[in-house]
Amino acid sequence: MDYKLFSNLIRLLTILSIIVSFAIPIYKYSTGVIINIHYGIVLFITTILGIVTTFFSQKNVTKVVLHWFVRYRNILSIGYILIIILAGFLVVNSIISYDFIVLCITFLIFAISIFFSNNIARRKTQVITVTLSLLIATLVWTLFSYMFYYSGVKSAVYQNQVVLFHSVKSLLTSDLSEDIKLNKIKDIIKSTSGEFSISKDGQELIKKESSRPTNIYILEPIHSKFDIDDYHDFMYDGSRYQLDFKYANKPYYSWGIIRAITFSILPDMLYGYSLDADDYFEKQNYARSTSFWGVFWVFYLIGLIWQYYRDRQNQQTKELLKLNMERKAALDNLQIAYSAYDHMHDEFDKVALRDTRQQLQELNLSWSEIIENILADSRHTLKNKLQDQPLMTNEEINRLDSSMRLFEHEIEQGINQRLNNFRDIILTHQKELFKTLDYKLRKESIKTIVNHINDNIPCNYFDKNRSGFSFNIQNNIFISNNTLICEVNLNRLFSIVENLLKNANNALAHRILSDESFDNPALLLIYDVKNINEKMALSIVVQDNAGGFPEELINKIYKVPVKSSDTTQSRMGKGSQYVKFFSDRMNATIQVRNIINEYGEKCAQVEVLIPIVSEEGELV
Repeated sequence: MDYKLFSNLIRLLTILSIIVSFAIPIYKYSTGVIINIHYGIVLFITTILGIVTTFFSQKNVTKVVLHWFVRYRNILSIGYILIIILAGFLVVNSIISYDFIVLCITFLIFAISIFFSNNIARRKTQVITVTLSLLIATLVWTLFSYMFYYSGVKSAVYQNQVVLFHSVKSLLTSDLSEDIKLNKIKDIIKSTSGEFSISKDGQELIKKESSRPTNIYILEPIHSKFDIDDYHDFMYDGSRYQLDFKYANKPYYSWGIIRAITFSILPDMLYGYSLDADDYFEKQNYARSTSFWGVFWVFYLIGLIWQYYRDRQNQQTKELLKLNMERKAALDNLQIAYSAYDHMHDEFDKVALRDTRQQLQELNLSWSEIIENILADSRHTLKNKLQDQPLMTNEEINRLDSSMRLFEHEIEQGINQRLNNFRDIILTHQKELFKTLDYKLRKESIKTIVNHINDNIPCNYFDKNRSGFSFNIQNNIFISNNTLICEVNLNRLFSIVENLLKNANNALAHRILSDESFDNPALLLIYDVKNINEKMALSIVVQDNAGGFPEELINKIYKVPVKSSDTTQSRMGKGSQYVKFFSDRMNATIQVRNIINEYGEKCAQVEVLIPIVSEEGELV
């Protein structure tokens, strides 16, 4: 059966049973006619359906009603107070019985309980709440209904017993004949429902059996601390008379508690004691259960309200924690993005602007050289001519003018050539700038990726005399795998590898300076294709033997911002954040570990795993 259909069916049956539970007594009090429906069965079914409904409340239906309860709680509170005042007025004036009012309030409480149960997430806790409420109701019923109520009934029976004893004693001590005495005594004891016996000199004279079944009720003598023996144990006319009275007052506990739970349906109906609907309603047998279920629903409602607000507070706490985590993640991503941008800016500044400044310096030197050389030649020519010819002719002046024109032309050509070179440099670096700022992903073969990285590695890495360490590239990729595709940005991927190589280079340099016994510094770049969780990936590993990462940072590097390894910087290392930022864009994962190499040296190893995709972009 569909869950929603079943829960709606339970809810509908509960509402109908509540209506019937109110309709039967209202009809009786208004018309004086009792409907021929066993009221105890109706109440018991209504109660069971009410408990079941609290476990099958639907949020999409009940939540609206619950919000309505919360929104108009002040109006509802005033309404409850007015109903209680009206109920008290009706009870005081004997228009409606007290037990019926208690029953109505009980139903009102359990109706509210149904709505408070809809947002409870932990049904196990709700089962515990039901169990504890039943135990508390049982304890309260035992102390205040089973013991004290029946003690009150015993007090009333005791008064009847005293009257009975005095009446029988007056007859036994009268001058009437024995037969008349016995007949009158039998007439008197017919009015009592208890067990009554008269003994004369130890012989039973009369015995009247209890009219209440002794298999249900405990037959016990009725005593009082004010008892005196002379009215039930006395001497008359030389004979000793003993009067004994026992009353089946209190039911056995098992009968009593089952009656309280089942509205006197069980076990009475099994023995035929509560089959008559009129008799059940007139005797108000349901009153045996009002205190039990009233206490149960009060404590169950308290438990549901406590669960409701606890779950609501826990939900708010979870949402607050989630919001804080999202805010922290957003700030971390913003920091990483900013660091990546900052790193890109630095990269361009180092690559493009540095070369541009160098070209400008060369242009300045070239310009000075042009001026100096040409002017020097011109001055030398003029000097020679002036020395040879003290007086200049027109022809000589014309030749001098031609020389000057040639000088100007050479200057102009030199300047234009340098400016054209400078323009070409600017245009070239503009193109490089676009490459530097670009991080669009493209499908590239593994061979292309490896070649691009290898071609851009600085030459000084391969020169041990300049770098101070040995650098090796180990390509473990099978030729057949060179055509596999990864979705990457070649420039950004090389920047990631370059950053890893730079960090390893710094670690080796620091170890060389701090440890004189460190005589075999080595840096290793490894390419491979691996199968990770049944998914193929290109593996790029950078490994150095400088002593590994600090243990407290090994789970944070390239995951969260950590302090820069550059001791001159106090901020978080922007290189690691740059690596994380762009590796995330390429769906790559970075694994950091410390290993022991074949020489027994502790090495730091960083592995970049790039997913291999198909031509359609799906993972392979």
